[in-house]
Amino acid sequence: GTPVNLTNAPDRVEPSPRWWPARPDLVVFGSYAKDAVLGYGPAMFPTVVKTDGSDYRIIDAETDAFTTIALSPDGHTLAYGLGPTAFLYDLNTGQRMVFDPQDYSAIILDALPAPTSWSVAGPAFSSDGTHMSWSLGQYFQDGTNNSALLIVDLVAHTSTLMHVYHLPPSDYIPVAGVW
Repeated sequence: GTPVNLTNAPDRVEPSPRWWPARPDLVVFGSYAKDAVLGYGPAMFPTVVKTDGSDYRIIDAETDAFTTIALSPDGHTLAYGLGPTAFLYDLNTGQRMVFDPQDYSAIILDALPAPTSWSVAGPAFSSDGTHMSWSLGQYFQDGTNNSALLIVDLVAHTSTLMHVYHLPPSDYIPVAGVW
């Protein structure tokens, strides 16, 4: 019944707190410097703090997770990213691995020219932790885009693309999947 202020970093803004059922000792949230110049919205640099207010840690101060930080059901892994690079961060080891859709044979090219950039964002873990979904976008020189929901089998190391569609020029950001 007594409120406890877990965060109050004088130089950080700390939006979007989330409880992690597999890690009841932690609160996960985004944070960013108070003087940061923001792009599309609040920056979400993955940050954690223990529920007693100790061990405040910015997991990654360089990679904006934009709106989504996915929490694995086993309590080990945070998934996040926006743009050409995404990451899987193991809280137990402190190791950060690059998540690259091409490692799972994810390609949504058709007759269009090769993309100038692509973006992976919006991760979500399945309830058993064996699969993930990501929003995948490809952006072409002519301003058009391809977008899809990428389903990754983390055990078999394969992927499936769902709802691949071609978009006219826009600044559209695909919506994250939900299990």
